[in-house]
Amino acid sequence: MTNILTLKHFVIMHGKITKILRLYSHGMGIKSISATLGLSPVTVRKYIRAYQELGKSINELLRLDEEHLQELLFCGHDIEVPPSQNELDHRPLLSVYAGRLRRNRKLTKKVLYAEYITDYPDGYSYSTFCTRLRSYMKQERAVGHMEHIPGDQMYIDYAGDKLHIKDARTGEDIPCEVAVTILPASGLTYVEAVSSQRKEDLIKACENALH
Repeated sequence: MTNILTLKHFVIMHGKITKILRLYSHGMGIKSISATLGLSPVTVRKYIRAYQELGKSINELLRLDEEHLQELLFCGHDIEVPPSQNELDHRPLLSVYAGRLRRNRKLTKKVLYAEYITDYPDGYSYSTFCTRLRSYMKQERAVGHMEHIPGDQMYIDYAGDKLHIKDARTGEDIPCEVAVTILPASGLTYVEAVSSQRKEDLIKACENALH
């Protein structure tokens, strides 16, 4: 994202950044905001994307004047906006929601938000809730680098939910597990459907992977 804005662009945008954020917070789309304010969709999208990457609520940003808001969005994010009391009260909930999302792959942010806003009617808007939750989960995710020696190791695990194989004779749906093995140095992967996670099924899948 460029940090350099021409003087002409700054003059055009002066007074419109807060309008973009206000309209976006009310659920208006990029094309509608563009038509309402007489700006190109590319410009509107750039400011909305900068806001989303910043990870702060719209209410926090609207407390700033246009000059500081412009600097915060495009000049290194070096202005500290003090958290509101609402944010301090609701921030601990993010760890709870993040944990539920990780444990239940069928759970969606929309379902979580419906529960959240019912319990906290004065809480975040849906867009802010998703932005904060996404930002929290990104910060919490640890990343490590490992060097792998070719042919030294093979990783083994079962992946995802159970699948089902249809018996061609009876039409019955038979549940099965998905065994996945991978050579980490090359990324070469072998996948096999097995009847269970029993030791003998796992050993057979590993033998087939090696062959």
